[in-house]
Amino acid sequence: MSAIRTTIVGNIAQPIRLQKFPDGNLVVTFTVAVNDQYLDKKTGEFADRGTEFVRVQTRRRDLCLNADASLSVGDPVIVTGRLTTHSWKGPDNRDFFALLLHAEALGPSLQFGTTRYFKNNNQKPVGDDGEQLTGGEDTSAELEGRTVPDDTAEDREAPVRRDPSELVAVCVGGGEEADGAEGDKEPPF
Repeated sequence: MSAIRTTIVGNIAQPIRLQKFPDGNLVVTFTVAVNDQYLDKKTGEFADRGTEFVRVQTRRRDLCLNADASLSVGDPVIVTGRLTTHSWKGPDNRDFFALLLHAEALGPSLQFGTTRYFKNNNQKPVGDDGEQLTGGEDTSAELEGRTVPDDTAEDREAPVRRDPSELVAVCVGGGEEADGAEGDKEPPF
């Protein structure tokens, strides 16, 4: 089966969850709220179609560490990866489904704000004269020696930097509004 590659733009809706496994592998999981708006031809104004919550996960070590160190609830993000559907049975034997985006790349959306990028490497910037440049701290040593908690960090709280009502509006596709029942259970991943 072919992978469905897609990009979403939205806001982080829950704290980043960083897990470390006994073999040393890492996984980061978080949820992105994607608002869907459309232009109402009758009123000439944008109307909300609803918010979709997409679970994002990555097992790429550097991406895990950088996401955990850089992102928090409310941050506007762009995520690219493979989209899959995760299904499970609830306690009452009902079927539940959730979208899961396996992130290959992610970063902040710069539509409504600015950011500063710091590369993770051991090379210090050098000017034309060969002298080491100052400014821009190298974070590679900090990330390399960083300890990752052994717990699932479910109770860890990330600082909320923005009011949730400031979620980024994103127009996605067109056509009729999707009709689907919303599950009331959190996916078990």
